[in-house]
Amino acid sequence: MTIESFNTAIGDNARFLARFDAVTGHVSATLAAEGLTLSENDREALKGLPSVKLAVFGEEPLDQSVLDAAKRLPDVAEQLRRREVATLIEKGDKALHADLSRMSRSARMTLAREIDAERKAQTARTAPPTMSVEEEAVAIRILRSISSPAVRISMAREMGFLK
Repeated sequence: MTIESFNTAIGDNARFLARFDAVTGHVSATLAAEGLTLSENDREALKGLPSVKLAVFGEEPLDQSVLDAAKRLPDVAEQLRRREVATLIEKGDKALHADLSRMSRSARMTLAREIDAERKAQTARTAPPTMSVEEEAVAIRILRSISSPAVRISMAREMGFLK
């Protein structure tokens, strides 16, 4: 069954649509717990996995094979690859550094930007701790005392008031 035939089989059937949404929600939540995101392209590609078809049409429970297959989807696999490269760079892997030295300057810069964007996205996914009312009041007083607008905005971002 191809993705097109899967879409045709689901059609406007509310029960099948709800099951597919539940499956993608479960996969997405599990990946999000690991710091990964399920793109729209990968969501479509899930329709081609046999275990997803069984879960949608046969009411079979999801097993680990669905999550393993989801990690092999193109966009998720790319996120995992970037994470692995970043880890190897931080550890000072000599083989990776040798590969990086053979890359062109623009390719290294592109890779560095991708890794930086992934790090920022991962830190953004982890919610900052919430402040109590008293702590928030103190933080607002501190922000009001800062005269420079640029510094005030920067501090507000650090405190979690702005994104």
